[in-house]
Amino acid sequence: MSDSYFSRAGVRATHLKALRQSPLHYRYSVDNPQAGRTASRTALQANHCAILEPERFATDYAAWTGKVRRGKAWDKWQEDNLGVTGLSMTEHSTAVAIAQAVHQHPAAGPIVLEAQHIEHAHQWTDHRTGLRCLMRADLIRSTSGGRMLLGDVKAVASADVKAVTSQCYRLGWDIQMAHYLAGVRDEFGPHVDISVALICVESAAPYDVSVIYLSREVIDCAAAERRRLMDTVKRCTESGEWPGRHTSPEVMDLPPWLEPELVDSREES
Repeated sequence: MSDSYFSRAGVRATHLKALRQSPLHYRYSVDNPQAGRTASRTALQANHCAILEPERFATDYAAWTGKVRRGKAWDKWQEDNLGVTGLSMTEHSTAVAIAQAVHQHPAAGPIVLEAQHIEHAHQWTDHRTGLRCLMRADLIRSTSGGRMLLGDVKAVASADVKAVTSQCYRLGWDIQMAHYLAGVRDEFGPHVDISVALICVESAAPYDVSVIYLSREVIDCAAAERRRLMDTVKRCTESGEWPGRHTSPEVMDLPPWLEPELVDSREES
């Protein structure tokens, strides 16, 4: 993803996910768009590119055959391959294998390979808060009867639906998709029938794949939470105050898992 995307002004899904922690975390996310960029993150982006844009992957990424990515040999390789991201042999082969697993999957393959819009960016103004919003959706596919499918590729430890559900709520993917859905409705019309799906692929062999659609209840709940978060952004923007989680002292109580043990020990004594 280019640096120009990060330089654009607008509320992004990444910001809203940070806001679930506190407005302070939101502000940090906005001011430091490249924070947390690591070698592992680069490998994930390579996997993403191999899945969604295999032609660009072939030109923008290449395998580095050296043992470590530092030193004179590495510097020379970078000079000879300007604009190319060097991956280790393992990272490159993993990206190719993951993309192949998705493309050959009976449900995921057609969604990814037949999508009309890949890495689709859109800016819009939120009607209630007046805040400028920004999205970059992995894929949008027009289906029969004028319907559309909004999809996002996710790297998961397990493609099992229960495991993905847990990861979805822990990482705020529901909020992310609700934000993207708001952008798609702004661009293509509020009355378009849009399905929302996560295309999940395991990060380790055998690279199992699943396509998991978000139910209407999940989307409605996420949209309501996104609305609350957008209102918080507006309020903090107007006040200029971005507080952390706790602005006053808190009291620590016994955790629920410890209480039965204490009750048992007291009864024994």
